[in-house]
Amino acid sequence: MRLKNQKDKRTVIFLLLIGAVRLCFWWNSPGYFLAWLPLIIAITFILYSIKHNQVHLPVFDFKFSNRIFEFLLGVFTGTSTHGVYIVHVVNHHKENDREEDWGSTRHFRHHNIEFINYLRYILSTPLSFFKEKRQWIRNKSHRSEASLSNHESWMILVTYFILMVLKPESTILYIIIPNILVQFVLVSFNYFQHRDCDPSSRYNHSRNFTGALLNLMTFNNGYHTAHHLFPAAHWSEYKEIHSRIKQHISSDLIEPNIFQYFFRRVTLRKLQATQRSDQEAMFPLKASHDRNV
Repeated sequence: MRLKNQKDKRTVIFLLLIGAVRLCFWWNSPGYFLAWLPLIIAITFILYSIKHNQVHLPVFDFKFSNRIFEFLLGVFTGTSTHGVYIVHVVNHHKENDREEDWGSTRHFRHHNIEFINYLRYILSTPLSFFKEKRQWIRNKSHRSEASLSNHESWMILVTYFILMVLKPESTILYIIIPNILVQFVLVSFNYFQHRDCDPSSRYNHSRNFTGALLNLMTFNNGYHTAHHLFPAAHWSEYKEIHSRIKQHISSDLIEPNIFQYFFRRVTLRKLQATQRSDQEAMFPLKASHDRNV
C-alpha cells in the first residue's frame, strides 16, 4: 500500500483516527447523543475533504489499495466515492456553478432575504445531487463509472445492514443520522465558495477561505480558486498556488474566517435584487477585479 505522495500519511492517519472514533461511538453508544452530534458531523466532514482529494488524485499507487481506502471512506460517510466523483469531477468541475451545475447557487436568488435562499439551497441540493446522478448513471455510455458507483453503494448498504443487525439503535444514532446531516454541511461549503462569483472568470469563479484551522482540517480545500485552476495538483500545494495567484483574485473573494463570513452572509445581508440588473445580481464583482495575467 505505497503512497503516491508521502504527505498523504496525514490523510491515512486522519481516516484511521476518525474511523476509530466513529466505531467507538457506535460500539459504546454513549448518552447525550445531541451533545456528541456536532463533533461527529465535524469529523465526518473532514472525511469528505479526504474523499474529495481522493477522486482528484488517489492516495495509493495500486488500484486495489485505493478501492479499500474508498470503501472505508464510503462506510464512514454514507456515500460512494465514485458517486462523489460523478457529482464533483464530472459535473461540478465542468460547469463550475453555471446553470447545468447540479449544485448551482444561481437557482436560489428569488428571495431578498439571503438566509431563506441559503436554507432552500441546503435542503434541496442533496436531493438534486441524488436525482441527477441517478439519471447520469442510467446513461449507457457511462456504464463503467456507473458500475463502480453501484458496486460500492451496495457494499456500503450491506455493511450498514450488518451494523443494524448487531446494534440497531446505535447504528441509527451514531452512523446513519450524522451521515445524513453532514450532507447539509457539505453543500453549505459549496454554497459559500461559489455564491455571487463569476463562473466565466478565470480567477473570480470561487471564494477562498484562508483560515489556518479550516485548511488544516479540510486539507487546504479553502483555497478553492487554486483547486479549480489546478484540480490535478496535490492538496499540499494549494496554499502555495494561492499565494501565487491571489493578486488576480478580487479581495471580496478572499475571506480569513468562514464563520464570520457565514454570519455576515446569512444573518446580516439582504439581496437587493429588485434594485439591480440581473447581471449585477448574478455577478456583483466589478469587471476591473478580473485581471488577466
